[in-house]
Amino acid sequence: MIFKTTLLASVLCALACVHCFGQGRVTVSNFIEQNGHTINAPFRDENGQFIASADYALQLYAGSQPSSLVPVGPVGTFVGGRAPGIFKGYVVAIPFLWYYDYGWMQVRVWKLSDAPNFEEAALLRKWTAVSSAVFAQARGFPGGVPELPGILVGLQYPGVPLIVEQPRDVALRQGDHITFAVNATGGTQTQYQWIDADSGKSIPGATNAVFTPTEISGSRRFRVKVENSAGSTLSRTAIAFVGLDKPTLELDYSTGEPRLRVLGTSGLKCRLESSDALVGSAWTPLLDFELYDSPLELIDPTAGEEAARFYRVSIGE
Repeated sequence: MIFKTTLLASVLCALACVHCFGQGRVTVSNFIEQNGHTINAPFRDENGQFIASADYALQLYAGSQPSSLVPVGPVGTFVGGRAPGIFKGYVVAIPFLWYYDYGWMQVRVWKLSDAPNFEEAALLRKWTAVSSAVFAQARGFPGGVPELPGILVGLQYPGVPLIVEQPRDVALRQGDHITFAVNATGGTQTQYQWIDADSGKSIPGATNAVFTPTEISGSRRFRVKVENSAGSTLSRTAIAFVGLDKPTLELDYSTGEPRLRVLGTSGLKCRLESSDALVGSAWTPLLDFELYDSPLELIDPTAGEEAARFYRVSIGE
């Protein structure tokens, strides 16, 4: 199987805008009244109880798109006592937002006894939760005059479930049993429903984060819907391949660099090669490897050195 990547040259014109107002600031609070806006979004734990323990921490995430949020500012804590579910308000300066700029923002919560940050807690499959993502305005110091920071207008809890780890494609031999899994954060009362992506129908009884389909022949596609009271999120489509005694190659160029995915039965010895032309040019071995996990994802860091590059994968020695 052969794929071609072509390097595209593009001219980017950057317009510079000079800001004289300084970094934008936002008050991280889920209970506040300011400038005619009211936020009242208490957070609940995995049992549906208002959070009142010092073991729970929160972090503001911000970015230009809801799908590309990064942590900003310090870790926050909850008030507890007479204000269960409410966290102590604090001000965060957002490095990439200036005064009057808007950006997407979200509050994410986890337990400090599980991990020091949200990412580690989520990857460990510990309890985590997220608020809704809001498009909020940062404020600052116009002309050196202090002004109240922006607030998270429209903040709600819980937010739509966030999928931390997508179900992965699996290659297997006929008669083998496989398991698909999804890792998602939903906060409270998260529900799962696995779907046969070929028919679009829900699979009866497949309502957990882990799903083991019945015996598969040929190939089958599955995805999962993760839902809570705020809405639902659909996972990517995961594929189960049967009888791949020869490796196959897929190419993803959406990120601007070739990401290669090699699929085949576990234990296959493979060779990845490249060439600058299909005809009249030799194939250069890039990598000899054994498939211990399918699919295996690879990146060719030298792809930008040629105007075009072709790839193929074959059974190795």
